[in-house]
Formats: sequence, C-alpha cells, structure tokens
Amino acid sequence: MKGKIEELESVLHSCELRIELLETREGRWEKELHHSHNQVRNRNYLMGEAIVQIREVADHLQTLAAQADILSMKYELQSDREREKENLESEHHYVTRAKTKKMDQRLEQFQKDMQDQMQEQLAKLQQEMKDQMLEAQRNMMAQMA
Repeated sequence: MKGKIEELESVLHSCELRIELLETREGRWEKELHHSHNQVRNRNYLMGEAIVQIREVADHLQTLAAQADILSMKYELQSDREREKENLESEHHYVTRAKTKKMDQRLEQFQKDMQDQMQEQLAKLQQEMKDQMLEAQRNMMAQMA
C-alpha cells in the first residue's frame, strides 16, 4: 500500500510539474498573441494612413489634370487669336507691312512668353507631384519599418 501511495504521489508530482509547464507555455502564448494583435493593429493603422496619402495624391493629380486642361485651353485660345489676326491681315490689305511686322513680333513674343509660363507651371506641377509621391512613399516605408 505504501508503495502504491508513493507511486501515486510521484504521478501527482509529475502532473503538477506538467501543469506548471503548460501554464508557463500558456503565458508565453498569450504574450505572443497580444504582440501579434498589436502588430496587426499597427499594420492596419499604417495601411489606413497609406490609403489616405494615396487619396491625397489622387486628388492632387486631378487638380493637376484640371490645371493642365486650363493651360491647354489658354494655348488653344492664343492659337485662335493668331489665326484670327492672320485672317484680318488677309482681309485688310491697307495694313502696312511695318505695322504687320511689329504686330507679328509682339504676338510672337507674347506667345513665347505664354508658352514659357505654361512650361514653367507644368514643370513646377510635375515636380511638386513627384516630390509628394516620393514623400508619401518615404512616409509609408518609415511607418512600416
């Protein structure tokens, strides 16, 4: 009987050790689970931020597209004015060559200035867009790191 009791006590002690080991493992698993939940939460936040930045970039692209359309219309108007001037000159032969030449020079200069301004604006808009996209990418990469 005494041997049986000792055997049962040994089995009980072994079970108690196993329970302790399982409880320790459970604690570690709970910590890992909380850590994983935090990682998922952080990644979800970063993805949300990335989506917001992408939307902002898309909005800015739409604005740039609208501005490009406006610049295109301005250029077309300038071309229309030049054609109208040519038509007027062909209809009115009394305009002297000197006045016509001077008017042509002024118109060409005006047209060149407009084109230069449009090119500068377009280049500036393209650079701003590129800078914003690079900044958004850097921010996303920094937040994911």
